[in-house]
Amino acid sequence: MDPFVSAHRIPKTLGRAIGGLVLLGVVLGGCNVFGGLVPSPETVDALVEDARTALAAGHTTRAVRLYERAFEKDSTDVRVRVGLGNALYADRGLDVFALRRAAEHLTGEGGASGASAAERGTRTATTCTDGARPASSTRYDAVSLGAEPIQELTGYAPVVERVRRLVVAGALENRDGGFASAAPRLRRIGFLVGSVTTVARQVGTADRVFGEVQGTLYFDPEPASDGALFACAPTGADLRRVHGALCRLGEAARQGAQWLRERTQSTDGAQGSVLGERLRTLDDVIRARIDCS
Repeated sequence: MDPFVSAHRIPKTLGRAIGGLVLLGVVLGGCNVFGGLVPSPETVDALVEDARTALAAGHTTRAVRLYERAFEKDSTDVRVRVGLGNALYADRGLDVFALRRAAEHLTGEGGASGASAAERGTRTATTCTDGARPASSTRYDAVSLGAEPIQELTGYAPVVERVRRLVVAGALENRDGGFASAAPRLRRIGFLVGSVTTVARQVGTADRVFGEVQGTLYFDPEPASDGALFACAPTGADLRRVHGALCRLGEAARQGAQWLRERTQSTDGAQGSVLGERLRTLDDVIRARIDCS
């Protein structure tokens, strides 16, 4: 199990039994209790300590407030950036299962994604990847970007963008930000948060671009071992736009899978490897028919 969820949503005994990867259960230090006689924390160290304790106890809103106060004091502290990103996801209810469901929907692993292209019909005035003619074949499945697994993920767009700035740009991609030398547990959280963030952001971008050009996404189960995604759009220029969005999604999936591999090098992380497999498959099915070079 590899969710970003608040502790109260999953019993601790169940979390331990199925892998102990609930990020909110990760406590990187000691604790400051919440008793009324305890002074309000003022230093970054004290705020981070209390935020971790709140997060472990399922008090996600309090954890966010504490991390936000720490961020105001020192926005460069990698503990604050990664901790705040993790707490924001926990408080909003975004977990890795949402990303897995979206990836499985796009790759056909989540069951039938919709009617066949021939059943749905396709506008005749469209241009498609490799000159495909989905309206004339029952072999292709139309992949709905309006389906729940996609829209569930795109609904988190504002918090995903905030976490991208905090964790991806501010920690993982910042060579001078201290992430490389951070404590192992903090790095594991950062890799998982970063993986979810970078892929979720590009799922949202692809959804937006397809909507703007009225493009359609299809899944072809026959090429290669995992099948292939391809697209149709009203014009050649529109098709190039949706291809670009899909290629960026594939690149994000590849990056996310790489971060998950780095995460699992220092832990048993079987659940992270499951998500990594889904992301590698997503990258493969995008590049199977679309030239992303």
